[in-house]
Amino acid sequence: GGGAATTAPAGAPCLDEAHAGLSEVQRKNYAIEAVRLGTFYTEDEEELRSYIRETYLELVRERERAEKPRFVQPNDLTNKYSFEELLAGKHGAEGADIYRKPPGAPADSDDDEDEVPPPEAAPAKVAYQPSVTLEQLTGSFEDTLQSVQDDTATVEMVARVLKGCADHCERAAALDLYSKYETASGSAWSVEDVKLLF
Repeated sequence: GGGAATTAPAGAPCLDEAHAGLSEVQRKNYAIEAVRLGTFYTEDEEELRSYIRETYLELVRERERAEKPRFVQPNDLTNKYSFEELLAGKHGAEGADIYRKPPGAPADSDDDEDEVPPPEAAPAKVAYQPSVTLEQLTGSFEDTLQSVQDDTATVEMVARVLKGCADHCERAAALDLYSKYETASGSAWSVEDVKLLF
């Protein structure tokens, strides 16, 4: 039988083969999942769509999620959109949060582990706190330098001040102190000594 040929999107035969055996609802839920996992920031829309399609193919070939309630049962998005619309991310373009479980979807036991935060929702960096203030470091540095000259400095004392120097990027001061200590003590530090710095 010959029928009117329909124009299929690029890669459609590949899709038909990959998701054979899945229900329409499962295909749609896999499309939602592919958009959730495959979306990244790019100005090249074609590159993004192609990557999401690859993600979809990978997911349906694995079939790991196919029997989960969230993939078997319909939800608000599978009821509203066609498979191709979901794979093209139309739901996201119309305001759905693509990184959350679809509205009306049943919960899976591992939902909490499965959430993918949006790319822009990276945790804010915590400001680095030096172990000592620069003022405290200056006092410690002078005391330790005096101890080095008096030959009473210990590895721990020098290590603590070197750590403070590192915190404040005082490389010259650290090198100066270490070279004076090395000269005064007559030996270089062992690996064990260096570990005290960290």
